Amino acid sequence: MDGESALDHFLGLYRKLRVAEHTLNAEVSRTDPLLKTTSLPYPTSVNTVTGGVNADTVMGHMRAMIHFAVRVDETVKEAKERFERTLKEASEGDKWLQEHPLEVLFY
Repeated sequence: MDGESALDHFLGLYRKLRVAEHTLNAEVSRTDPLLKTTSLPYPTSVNTVTGGVNADTVMGHMRAMIHFAVRVDETVKEAKERFERTLKEASEGDKWLQEHPLEVLFY
């Protein structure tokens, strides 16, 4: 099969999202006494992943539904901007993602 799998590129993004999640929660655990007892106060979770057309072609596109948390000290708008910034930074250095930019929709 020719082409690159969107899933392979998503996995790279996913790893970077996990690092961002860990960093955010480590900062909170050090600074917010109410959240220190919670193991993961601000989770990021991938709820569904779909993509491709059929089993004999490379997954040229995919869709992931991702839940991200809004911190108690930020607005929803700020949380969206943080999430988009995280995705942008996670995409840097990936030529395929630069040629196939992410489309982010909020529900």
